[in-house]
Amino acid sequence: MEESSSSSRPKKKLDGKVAIVTGGASGIGEETTCRFIGHGAFVVIANIQDEKGQAFVSSLGVNVLGVIACVKHAARAMVEGRVKGSIICTASNVAEIGSPKKFDYVMSKHAVLGLVRSASKALGPNGIRVNCVSPGAVGTLLLCAMYSKEKEEVESHIEQFSHLKGVLKTGHVADAVVFLASDAAEFITGHYLVIDGGSHF
Repeated sequence: MEESSSSSRPKKKLDGKVAIVTGGASGIGEETTCRFIGHGAFVVIANIQDEKGQAFVSSLGVNVLGVIACVKHAARAMVEGRVKGSIICTASNVAEIGSPKKFDYVMSKHAVLGLVRSASKALGPNGIRVNCVSPGAVGTLLLCAMYSKEKEEVESHIEQFSHLKGVLKTGHVADAVVFLASDAAEFITGHYLVIDGGSHF
């Protein structure tokens, strides 16, 4: 008997899962949203793009307080609803290696790492995994605007620091997020997954 197309279709990594992606309208967040949808997840996008929101954008404001608020409210809803799942934050490879500049940014990303490790222990008994991806520099529109350079120029500079051939792209980071969200990572929590071609060591 011939199988129906729906029964023969291979199961996607995130079939039936719901994902909330902050900063999902551009850069790494946008690519992650596309990957989640491609793997069968239902995605809700939360993003700050208006002037009022941009005025609040600062390393300590968004990277620490914003992440704390997201984890707090997501965890509360998941615990109350008895939903097992995964919370994935975005840190940075500079949380490990530091930087002679942008002290506030480095501090904020190190704080994210501390939050992830503590929250993973607190929420583990509820079946909730908490991890973070820690990418190196990616040639997003935000980074290009920060340095007032074209994407090709920014990526050429980034490539110098990688121990692998090629340039770190948003898709590399999004693939790592998909992995941590999937059942393939069901026993991984409190983890700091660096995606930077080895430039952190």
